[in-house]
Amino acid sequence: MTTDDGTADALRAVRDAAAERAVLDGDDARRYLALAGTVERVREDRSSSPGGTLAAALACTLAVARLSDLPPTAFGGDDGSGSATRLAESDDGTETGTGDAAASPPSPPSPGSAVPASPWSTATSTRELVADGAVVAVRRFDADTDTVAARAGLSRADLESRLERES
Repeated sequence: MTTDDGTADALRAVRDAAAERAVLDGDDARRYLALAGTVERVREDRSSSPGGTLAAALACTLAVARLSDLPPTAFGGDDGSGSATRLAESDDGTETGTGDAAASPPSPPSPGSAVPASPWSTATSTRELVADGAVVAVRRFDADTDTVAARAGLSRADLESRLERES
């Protein structure tokens, strides 16, 4: 086994553990799905990005740190009041929350021009990472689509559409 094979195995293990945690335990499921989605993107992009193993490890470490700092509402999830928020995109591209927790916290300040924007710096980007993780969870563990969609804050139709596109 080469170092690249070891890195790929390690990334798969992290991705699978995060997806499994989201499937088995609904607490913080969106955060774990976002981590699984992030690791999957890193794993897929690893061959085309410079740095290989080191870059993959750094990206995963930064993802864990950043996703841990975000409030649950950043994932369209439970705000602690017991009511979940599902984000919906309107015709003009803006996002609105549905449910009891429709109000979202203000966005963090954007980084300066010298700092590249993180891939999870917007609600849409974070939602896409959660959706990527949901696809991983359904594919990897043959998980129930309804359960994963609910934990991801996606409609079943949206998740099924993503699964069809990815196949």
